[in-house]
Amino acid sequence: TKSPVASGAELVAYSGFSATNYLQQPINSDLQFGTGDWAFYGWYYDGTGAGGQRTIFEVGRDSSAGDHIGVRHDGTNLELFISDDGFSSQDVAEFSLATRDGWHFACGIRRGKNIEIWYDGILKATTLIANATGDLGDSETYLRFGNRTYTSQPWDGSLALWRVSKTAPNSEQIK
Repeated sequence: TKSPVASGAELVAYSGFSATNYLQQPINSDLQFGTGDWAFYGWYYDGTGAGGQRTIFEVGRDSSAGDHIGVRHDGTNLELFISDDGFSSQDVAEFSLATRDGWHFACGIRRGKNIEIWYDGILKATTLIANATGDLGDSETYLRFGNRTYTSQPWDGSLALWRVSKTAPNSEQIK
């Protein structure tokens, strides 16, 4: 569903995600990040504050095999996760998210040997990459917004203005 973010606004958000409704970018070489920096950032609305695992986006495959990058709410925490071995191991940067209603700006970033998750312009968690040290993104990965790539964890809110970069923005750029 595409609708204005507020009454009278020209800016639209997407919602109504399910196992069969999501936004997807096909497989392409732009999603092959290697071991370099990258960033995913945009706005999400979590009006229901529902529990359970709900995915904002994931780069991955139709199975758990291979490489995965994603941001989701696990029922308690907002988390950025990465894996380069089909989830045999993973690295996660996460923080507890008590207030979840309304629009919020989230950033999932790889900067050097760390992953970071930002929330409304504030760095909330940094994790040293200890497990997913290999290349991320391969010739079979695609980007999906509103659900996971190989299992259903649909986002039950709205998403707007999401961007992907092969660079890591600094704190001023994030603000």
